Amino acid sequence: MGKLIYYNLHGLTIESNSEKLFSKSYLTEEHISTPDIQVFLGKFDPFKKINQGEKPLMWASRLLLQNLHSKPVKIFYRPYFGRKVGRRFRKLLWEIIKMKFLENNFTLMHSACITHNGKGILIIAPAETGKTITVLKLLKKGFNFLSDDYILTNGKKAYPIPSGMTFHSLHAQELNLNFLKKLEIKIRDKILLIPILSILISEYKLPPQELPNYIENVKIIKEANIQVLIFLERGNPSVEKLDKGEALKRLKVIGNVHIPLFTEEILLEYSYYYGYPDFDRLRMIEYSIYERLVNSCEKIYLVKSFKKDYWRYILDMI
Repeated sequence: MGKLIYYNLHGLTIESNSEKLFSKSYLTEEHISTPDIQVFLGKFDPFKKINQGEKPLMWASRLLLQNLHSKPVKIFYRPYFGRKVGRRFRKLLWEIIKMKFLENNFTLMHSACITHNGKGILIIAPAETGKTITVLKLLKKGFNFLSDDYILTNGKKAYPIPSGMTFHSLHAQELNLNFLKKLEIKIRDKILLIPILSILISEYKLPPQELPNYIENVKIIKEANIQVLIFLERGNPSVEKLDKGEALKRLKVIGNVHIPLFTEEILLEYSYYYGYPDFDRLRMIEYSIYERLVNSCEKIYLVKSFKKDYWRYILDMI
């Protein structure tokens, strides 16, 4: 099985035999006797892992899920190549992680978070709207950085979920990158437009902790009190104050992007056999967190633009 590695995701503990399961910032030297989740990668016979009377919940004999309703959750997975896991496995793992956070009244949310003068500002938008370029522009104006894509929140505070920041040529212009690095990003962008070749190369990812190397005086923070909520949307340039009801309606939709609940068939099957997870209960917990978040905000705005210059309007508001 190899050396066991321990991760701590804001109090949620994971034991694994893979050092590449999560960002290195999650690694902990502490030995955890009873982790929340165990993830084992490698060759295994799933039928030898099944206990008597247990319903076998598997993906084509490559993944076995056990003990989802208790602690530790056990996941055995046999990747196609070595210990390299694919998107579907990661999606399932993050859905399980989100479920466990919800049981403790926290949720994962698709949002950027920056701060200014101590105020936490959430920036929420559909994919490809301009969230990342907006964050980079504001960091250069003195804002502090917490997260670009995902946060963990209880409705009042935001905590970072470190993941590589996806950069394209447009974003590279905002960073103090050398010529070769900018050229690499440009070439990647070109290759990704070719369907056959796009499966061979990924988008350029920058670890958030490296941002100070490319933007002067940027400060990375570990938590923020949420006080301002901003939605970005393509449209004729305008700034509009949103009431809390409209903001909550939008959050229920866009907050789940990329980390939705209950989309994996194996989780639905587990609920069918064991009565857990209780989808309705977890969904209500998530909605109550969204409601708490909206009520804790002093200001809620909808900013529209076609030119991805949302940052100018945000500067005028803050």
